[in-house]
Amino acid sequence: MNDRKPIFVFVHGFLGFVRLPVPYVAIHYFRKIPELMDRLGVRYALVKVPAAKGVVARATALAGALADLGDGPLVLVGYSMGGLDARYLAARLDPERRVRAVVTVGTPHRGSPIADALLRGEFAWMRPLARLWRPALVDLSLPACAAFNDAVPDRPDVRYVSFAASRPVPELFALLRPFASCFGRQDHDGQVALDSAAWGDCRAPFRADHYELIGWSLAPAAAAAAARPFPHLDLYRDIVREFS
Repeated sequence: MNDRKPIFVFVHGFLGFVRLPVPYVAIHYFRKIPELMDRLGVRYALVKVPAAKGVVARATALAGALADLGDGPLVLVGYSMGGLDARYLAARLDPERRVRAVVTVGTPHRGSPIADALLRGEFAWMRPLARLWRPALVDLSLPACAAFNDAVPDRPDVRYVSFAASRPVPELFALLRPFASCFGRQDHDGQVALDSAAWGDCRAPFRADHYELIGWSLAPAAAAAAARPFPHLDLYRDIVREFS
């Protein structure tokens, strides 16, 4: 493997994007992270993959994008579903063994019960969208992720580090609260259970909801105990320092 400094590759989650085409405003999915990477002086890429396709289609698109990044080792930073894409690529689509590490943030490694609920037709107001999103939802379901974990083993030469989060339901962003019933008594971030987000070397969980992990603090800080906004830039700064 080339011993140059690594390229940090950020992979968005389900329904994600890189930058919204809004005139005069740069709205990045990974909020303020491009500016942080520029300040840190590291090589990085923000990769667009099919937003509502399954893991194989997304990982295949990711592999195509990586081929254009030039030489050097890769650190894949996958948020939410992007972490599954990164794991698949490292295991199946990296013949040159460029991937040095897979870092997952809020990834449903063991699936999200929300996907199962949507596939069953629960949340009637979302049924039309669930049909459109079916390829991704199937791959995010509990049975599919169990099968994925059996079929896609970790590579022994790759470091796997994960970051998980949870918040009490009253602190969640309002659009996340209706899905809280899917988790029963499990701690979760509004989209992914704490236990599901743990993979490899799992670091201490954060007090954050799913969107806060990429810098979108959308709920008001009603009390100091809510610890908002979550300092997401500290997380990504630490990732760069650890893997540079």
